[in-house]
Amino acid sequence: MSDIKKAAEKTEEITKKIWLAGLGAYGQGLDNLQQGYDKMNDQTREFFDELVARGEKLESDTKSNVKSTKDKIKEQADKNKELLSEQITELREKVSGNVSIPSFDKEELLEELQSRVNSLTETLSKLVKPAKSSEKKAAPTKKTATKKAPVKRAPAKKPAAKRTTSASKTTS
Repeated sequence: MSDIKKAAEKTEEITKKIWLAGLGAYGQGLDNLQQGYDKMNDQTREFFDELVARGEKLESDTKSNVKSTKDKIKEQADKNKELLSEQITELREKVSGNVSIPSFDKEELLEELQSRVNSLTETLSKLVKPAKSSEKKAAPTKKTATKKAPVKRAPAKKPAAKRTTSASKTTS
């Protein structure tokens, strides 16, 4: 029996070693998982920190670009305002220098118009009176003048002549 006992002890010892090897493999697996998790956790943290740093850099770059663009736009707007103001000033100077703007006092305008109408009336009355007296004295000149009037109207008759020529062309 001692052989059986020895064989049983040996089997027990081998079984225990197999059990311990299994536990060791399980422990090794847990350690590997823990190391992998820690490594992945560290890598994730590092990757996250890298992304944050990159985001901060992009944000500062974008802010500086926006600020410089804003400054350029403001500078250009100021230049445009100055240029427009100068052009308006030049235009005002040109208009005020070349054009005199009359005063619109109604009484002065009415007086001026009345004096002009009076002077025109006097001139007309002077022209009309001598013409009436010359008509009585110079009746033959009026007849000559009426004979010359149709000669002056001769160009106005040309279109009528054209019509008759075109009518004669259509009849032929």
